[in-house]
Amino acid sequence: LLFTSGTTLWLGSIAATLFAAIALIAATVFRIHVEEATLCEELPGYKAYTKKVKTRYLPFIY
Repeated sequence: LLFTSGTTLWLGSIAATLFAAIALIAATVFRIHVEEATLCEELPGYKAYTKKVKTRYLPFIY
C-alpha cells in the first residue's frame, strides 16, 4: 500500500494515488474476510477468539 501510493505520488498523479490506495485497501479487506472465513472453518476455537478480539487489522478502527 505504501509503495504503490508513494510511487504514484512520486510520479505526480494524485488521481492514480487515490485509485491505487482504494484498490489496495479493497483487496486487503477482501483478503481479510476470506482468511477469517477459512480460519473459522478450519481451526477449533477460532470463532470464540474472534468474539473476544473485535479488531482484525487496525486496533480501534477495523
